[in-house]
Amino acid sequence: QKMLLKDKSIAMFRLGLSAPVAGLISSMTETQLHQLSLHPHFIFTLRIRNPAALEGLLQDSRIDHLSPMHAAILCLSDTGGGHGI
Repeated sequence: QKMLLKDKSIAMFRLGLSAPVAGLISSMTETQLHQLSLHPHFIFTLRIRNPAALEGLLQDSRIDHLSPMHAAILCLSDTGGGHGI
């Protein structure tokens, strides 16, 4: 919600949300957000589908400042690292 309130269009892009869902989350009360967080089912999905890609993000990098960029590329790709990205 904080991301959406700060910059809605960037948050929608990063989180993969449609405008109606982003609007709904933006307008939720603290109580509603808490209820959502207690939901027994994981309602969000991890975009990185390739275990090797996920492991690569967790390893120490010689170039630390590239790690966030690498994560963004993986998350925003259609394959989620599924094709060797």
